Order: sequence, then C-alpha cells, then structure tokens
Amino acid sequence: MLCLESEDVRMVGIWGMPGIGEDEERVKNILDCCGFFPEIGISCLLDKCLVTTTWNEKLQMHDLLQQMGKDIVCEEKKPRKRSRLWNAKDICDILTKEKVAESVEAISLDLSKIRKTELYPSAFEKFDKLRLLKFYNPCSEEIKLHLPKGLKFLSNELRFLYWDQYPLKYLPSKFCPENLVELHMQSSQLKQLGNKDAPCFENLKFMDLSNSKQLIRIPDLSKFPKLEVIILRGCTSLVEVSSSTKYHGKIIDLDLGKCSKLASLPNSICNLKSLKELDFTDCVNLHGLPENLGDLESLVVLRATRSGIKKLPSSINQLKKLNNLDCEGCEGLILPPFTGLARLWRLSLKGCGILEIPSNLGSLGSLVYLHLSGNNFRSIPTSIKQCSMLTSLDLRDCKRLQFLPELPSGLVRLFAENCTSLESVSSSFIQGYMNSCLRMDLSKCIKLDQSACSQLMECLLLKLQSIGQPEEQCLDKEADATNFCWSDLLCIPGSEMPEWMMYKNDNGSSLSFSLTTHSHASDFIKIAFCALVEANCSNFILDGISISCEGRFVTESGDSLEMYSNCPLNLIPKIHYISLWYCAIRFNSKKIRIREASFQFFIPGGEVHKCGVHLMFDHNLEHDNVDDDSKRMSLPVLDYRQAMKQGLFFTQFLVAEDDPEQYPLQRLKERHEFKVVDLNFSLSFLFTLVICLAATSDQTKAQPTQMIFTLMLIYVCMWLLSFNSSLSLHGMPN
Repeated sequence: MLCLESEDVRMVGIWGMPGIGEDEERVKNILDCCGFFPEIGISCLLDKCLVTTTWNEKLQMHDLLQQMGKDIVCEEKKPRKRSRLWNAKDICDILTKEKVAESVEAISLDLSKIRKTELYPSAFEKFDKLRLLKFYNPCSEEIKLHLPKGLKFLSNELRFLYWDQYPLKYLPSKFCPENLVELHMQSSQLKQLGNKDAPCFENLKFMDLSNSKQLIRIPDLSKFPKLEVIILRGCTSLVEVSSSTKYHGKIIDLDLGKCSKLASLPNSICNLKSLKELDFTDCVNLHGLPENLGDLESLVVLRATRSGIKKLPSSINQLKKLNNLDCEGCEGLILPPFTGLARLWRLSLKGCGILEIPSNLGSLGSLVYLHLSGNNFRSIPTSIKQCSMLTSLDLRDCKRLQFLPELPSGLVRLFAENCTSLESVSSSFIQGYMNSCLRMDLSKCIKLDQSACSQLMECLLLKLQSIGQPEEQCLDKEADATNFCWSDLLCIPGSEMPEWMMYKNDNGSSLSFSLTTHSHASDFIKIAFCALVEANCSNFILDGISISCEGRFVTESGDSLEMYSNCPLNLIPKIHYISLWYCAIRFNSKKIRIREASFQFFIPGGEVHKCGVHLMFDHNLEHDNVDDDSKRMSLPVLDYRQAMKQGLFFTQFLVAEDDPEQYPLQRLKERHEFKVVDLNFSLSFLFTLVICLAATSDQTKAQPTQMIFTLMLIYVCMWLLSFNSSLSLHGMPN
C-alpha cells in the first residue's frame, strides 16, 4: 500500500496537476528543482506500473491511481493542513479567509468552476511552502481571480507557476523567482515581466506568455541563463525582442507568432547557436530577416507563414540542419538560388505569388513535400526530376503554369487542379505516370490537350493490365476473397467515359449487367472504375472526401459477393471532371463463374452524372485491349504492399471447413442426418396423441396436469412444423 509519506506518492507529483499528461523531460526538470531524484524515481514508478509513458513521451496515470492518491491526501480532514489542494471550494475558502496553510505545497484550481473572486494582497502570505501553483481556465479568457489592491507576495519556493488571465501588469515586487523552473501566464495582463532591477530567473527553463496582449517587451535575456523555450505568440503589443540574445546559448524554441507589431529582429538573434525552432507566423509588419540568418547552425524549423517577409537572405543556404521551411502566404516573396539545404524535406511556398522557381531546385535532394500552390510561375525547372525523394507535389491554382516536365519517379501525389493555363505535359511525364502508383488531380485544367488526357487514361488501363496475381501471404485467409485497393486516382477535365471502358452508362450513378459471355471460371478479377462527378456546393471546395463504389457479384451457383472501393479527392464547384481508379479481387479457395454484376457510385457533397467499370479476368488477359507488346513489357508489377486490403465474404451458406456449427441447416443438408419424411412421421404421431387426449378429456373431467401436458405437445408440434418448413425451403431431401 502507498502511504502519504512514501516517495512513490510524492514522486508522482500532484494528481491532475503538472506531471500527469506532461512531457517526461519537463516533469523531470520540475521534480529535480523540488529536491527529488527524478531519473531514479520515475524509473521506479514505471517499473511498478504506477505511471506509463505515451508514444510522444508524455506521462500518464490511471484514473483509479489518481483517485487513490487524492484519497490518501484527504486522510487529513482539514484542507489547510493537506499538502495538496485541488477542490475549488476548499481553495477559495483558504484564499479568501485568514487561515494559516503552512503544509500546502501545491495548488491546482480549475477557474471555470468558480465565480469571480477578489483576493487580498496578502492572500498568498500563508503559503510559505508552496512549490506548485496552477490556476487554469481552459474554456474562457474571462478573468476570474481579481486583485484590485495588487499582490504583495508569492512564495519564493515556487518551481511551477501557471496562472491563466493573471490580472496585474507586473509580478509582485518582493517575489524572488530564483527557484522557478516553468512560468505559464497565457492571456495575462502583464505589461512587462520585470524592470532593469528585476531579479534573476536563474533556473527558469520554460516561459509561456502567449496572448498577453499588453506585453510590450521582455527583459534582458541575460537574466534567464537556463531558458530553453520562449512562447510569445499572440502578444500583439510586443514591439521588440531584446538584443541581449547574443549572451544566451541555451534557447532552443522561440515562438513570436502573431506578434503583429513586431517590425524587426535584431541581428544578435542569430547568435542563438542552440535555436532549433523559430516561428514568426502572422508577423505582418516583419518585412525582412537578418542577413546573417545562416549563423543559426542548429535551426531545424523556420516558419514565416503569412508574414510580411519579401525576401529570403542568401545565407539561408548555410542552414545545414534545416528540414522544414514554411513561407506560405508571404506575398511577393523572392527566393535565392538553392545551393545548400541538404536536409530540407518540406518546403511550403503556397500563395506567395512567386514568378520564378530557382533553376537549381533539383539540388534539394532530401525534399519530400513541395507545396507551390497559388503562385504565378509559368514553368517548373526540369531539374525537379533530380529530387529523388519527392513524394508529394502541390501545384493547385497555379493559373499561369503552362507545361509539366518529367517528374521524379517516386512521386505519389500530384495536385494540379485549377491550373487553367496548363496546355500540355511532356511525354516523359506520361511515361512516368505509367511507371508509378500516383494520385493525380488535373481537374479544372480546362486547356489541357485532349490527347494528353486520352494518353493518361490509357496509362491507367495499362497499369490495370500490369497487375499480377498476389502472393499467398498477401491474402486474407479468414475471408472468401481479398479485395486490394490502390490509392492510384486520376482526375482529368472532360465529360465522356474513356472508349476502352467495357460497361458504362450515359446518365446516372449505377449500372448492372450480365456476364454470360464470360463462361470461363476465374479466381482473379481486376476492376477499373470511372465516374463523371460534380460538386453540389456553389462557392467552396470540398476537401478530404471520397468517391466510392459498392459492387455486387452473383455467381452461377447463386452466391453473392459484395465489395467496396473508394478514393479520396477534392470536389471543385461548378466543374465536371472524370475520376478513375482501380482495384483487384482474388478468390481464396476456388475459381468461380460470375453471372451478373451491379455497381452503385456515390460521393458526399457531390453528384455522379455518369459511371462505368472495366473488368479483367485472369483467363482473358490476352483480350485486354492492349496491343503494344513493348508497352506491356515495360510496365512494372504493382506492389501489393502499397494496397489497402479488405476481406470479402459470400452471403449464402458457404461454411468454412473448420466451422461446421456456423450454419446448422447447411450441416444437416450436407450430412443427411435428417429428412423431411422423418419429421412428417413425428408430427403425425404427436397430432394423433393430442386428439386422443382431447377425446379422453371429453369423457372424464380434465385434470390440470393433463391440460398442461396437452399444451406442451401442441407447442412441440408447432415448433417441429416450423422447422419442417425451413428444411423444405432449403431443399432438404425427402
């Protein structure tokens, strides 16, 4: 059993306060400054399963364990003598009354559970041992705790200070924060953290003053020698960052997002040799970056989204560790030539109005995601094919783009919808599409050459033809069949189904047909789907939805198999376009003959005007409309590991051999253990017995037991009659 004094209880921290749900390293820092030994202590708690860590290294504890800890604390009947306080009524009672609370080490108060409360300036003088203070208000920015006469005192023992909507412009003048490790004061009324004579925050590692809209400056950072994280996001009155950053070497994260009055950054900021993340999103008045930006040798992430920056300094190429550069929405941005950035894997330049992409784009050999939508360039450098790691390319709304060159062979997603000036694509681009599993969206590219569209649709047919039989280990052994769906989706402008589509209609979202011409049995079917779609909405793009198709096959034996296939896409208003994708079905046990098939297409937020399917069976690959043997030989075999796998089941009584009890009627039919004639004889005998009993009851007075017995016989007869009907219905032999 745990007891109040045990190190196990104390090491967990404060239930529902800092520790539970927080980063493990941050918890260790706080506990270390509290005089514990966190490395050993947390390891012991993990070994005893008192706490666990999540995939993102956050500490967690079961609710029952948290409640047990609270129960241990509450063994002390008087709240002011407890070591931890979390009950809103108890906390307000102690804060508003002159009660000594020398034993309290931690307070956690959910401000949404209290009314507006006024505190005396001396409210915290009774908490000499207070080390953790948390006033949090997750649902509102309303100030609940008021200090109309100011605040004289905060415990110098504080390690963790968390106060949402702190109501004063300054911290108490007598507060000595030398032991403070973390300071959280979101949406506070702070105007300045301290003056020139402010005490040193010598142990502070984490400072979050986000949305403190009155904050105009932060003090000399030389007073924060251990500070690692500074969050000033949403401090809309902040006009400058201290130039004393040149004396600081431990800051790893600086967040200046939405500091709308910030007009410049000091050159000394580039002396932060440990800085890994720099964010000035929505700093609309920040028009430039320091020329020596490349001196930030540890920088990994640079976010300048929707800022006022017009030019990136050439020294950015010196950032050897940079892997994420986001300049989305920086209108009129001018890019330098790319000569470094060997580790850059994500580059976002959406909506920057860029007129020209540097010709040496291909030097970004680690690039995986490239977002160029909403720009004004006319072409993409041919060197892009050298970006061998590129898997996603976004060119949406590049309305001046006229030509697509050859793209990297590993590309998986290409979004180029609404490129209204796009006229042609290179032959190598088409060949590249043929040799890859690619989601490609060219919808609303209204000037795209129709021959290019036809060639792309032909490529999809060729890729369908290239699908070979899956290996046994890829199959769902528990199912009757396995459905493999690839993410390969083609969206192109147009209003007509491709000519090679085997079955299609001119109006509607469904079709059905018989397959009497396919007399051969097959254990492998490949299906291409095609739909002419349109958005129902009139003024916005529907993103993150899927076009789907439900199919049903009926075999010659009457068995029915239902399948489902879908692909995600964006719906663009006021435009028709063709969507094509494919899948493959492998039957696990035997070959079947399909008698008829039906398909229903649907899309949320949109309408399917026309639809079609194309079927290929394993016995007629020689009749798949592909006449060019050289093309066929050059096609790669699609990888089944890239496909989504779905088990399919017949809906009639096809019972697995290892599960004979699943359908007892079918088991009786196969083993001939019962015949209908046997049940007819039994029913005749029982009805005769009932009649005899009834005749006897007419001659003598019926006994209650006799009546009950007669009713039971009638019930058995009715049940057997129902069972007899079921056997006859399912074709049991006589």
